[in-house]
Amino acid sequence: MHTSITIATLLVLAFAAVKSLRGASDWEEYYAGAHANQSISPQFAAVSIFASFTGGFMLFGVPQLGIEAGLSGYAIGLAYVIGLPMVLWVANRIKDRVDLREGYFGVDVLVGKVFGPSSQLALYVLCIVVFVGVLGAQLLAVGYYLKTYTGQFDYFVVLVIGVGATFLYTFRGGLKAVLANDYIQGLVEFGTCIVLLGGVWVFASGRTPSVSLSVVADGVGGKHGPLFPIVAAISVGLTFIARPDLWQRIRLVAPQKRNACLWIVAIAIFVFYSAMATVGVLVKSNPDVFAGLQSTPLGEVPIKLVEFTLPLPFQILVLSGMLLGLMSSIDAYLNIVSVLVAKVVLWREGTTDGKVLIANARIAALGSMIVAVMLAVLFPDIVELLSASFSVFGVVVPVVALTIIKRTKTYPDWVGAVPLWLSLAVLVIAFPFLRAVSFIPAILIGWISLFVVLFVHSRISGQVRSSP
Repeated sequence: MHTSITIATLLVLAFAAVKSLRGASDWEEYYAGAHANQSISPQFAAVSIFASFTGGFMLFGVPQLGIEAGLSGYAIGLAYVIGLPMVLWVANRIKDRVDLREGYFGVDVLVGKVFGPSSQLALYVLCIVVFVGVLGAQLLAVGYYLKTYTGQFDYFVVLVIGVGATFLYTFRGGLKAVLANDYIQGLVEFGTCIVLLGGVWVFASGRTPSVSLSVVADGVGGKHGPLFPIVAAISVGLTFIARPDLWQRIRLVAPQKRNACLWIVAIAIFVFYSAMATVGVLVKSNPDVFAGLQSTPLGEVPIKLVEFTLPLPFQILVLSGMLLGLMSSIDAYLNIVSVLVAKVVLWREGTTDGKVLIANARIAALGSMIVAVMLAVLFPDIVELLSASFSVFGVVVPVVALTIIKRTKTYPDWVGAVPLWLSLAVLVIAFPFLRAVSFIPAILIGWISLFVVLFVHSRISGQVRSSP
């Protein structure tokens, strides 16, 4: 069985990698995935977004929410249904002020226009911090996968080959390669979550007269409190207005087709979260049926469920899908980090030479993988590292929201840059205390920092106007 999964995974990965390794001919294709006069189908973009947004969540995060907190998994899933359509409103509001194909993920150009280059630079650095941390969490998920199959040499081989191949095609082909691979991997991921939920439900119903489904067994918010899932869902939804991994794909879709694309993504991810959270709830609600999993590390629960609930052909599909899911997130985050690091490193030079930019992006990709591995070693709790990293988007939301409201040059550059740098510094200092619940404090820190700086700006402006 393990050999079959290895072969199936490698075949899918090889097909996707060969397709992607046709490569990017220039910098525009490397960072944007297509030339300015090209667009991609909404279905193609939707599957790619789905793949990069889910990935390793089949192994950690979502099942844990189901086990620990019940309703939280569904609430976070609902955030996508709320947040993604909001992106359409943003895109329509700013379309007369900025071409989304400019810059690296659309709204970064708007921040530069409303505030200035220093604010844009701070935004890039924050995004780098986010995705290096998330990349570390994805590598931790690979470690969980390997640990579950300790002693299976072929699994070690497929993981090494898989992660290595993911790095190489991302390193060489940029976003164009990522899009090609994510399309294959995303389809497999979606099928995986449906098959796993169905298999677990059928297994439980065959061993008990009535399957228990106590969604709020530990309270609405579980150990984080009753309001956590609601407030966290709102916070997550708001971050979508600044997420590069979303904007860098939706900007490639023709404007009249973006509506269909984002609704497909919203519904698909909600189904994904609901399915995977239900898996966790079923395990928690039926301890007699799943007795062997009650003391199993949370990151290993989905994998062990597959082994004793699904027939062999479905095991091959689901376990291959989990591995491919990890790789589809690694390539997306690695591409974002490498492109933004290349831009930041060459910021002062202002170079537009495509070959120089691609060379720097490839060096950055290697460096980012090394840093991500270091983070994975230093912070081995996957959920905490993931949550703390993604929380940084909370401090970006206020500044991006202000640019969307204003849409024109209204403030000096420091008004946008200072809150971003200040918020990042506070989060880094507070990381040991916040971790898994840092989404909510992060967005508050961002708003407080922005309001303080706006107040200082208004006082300075008032004094300037009143001076003779």
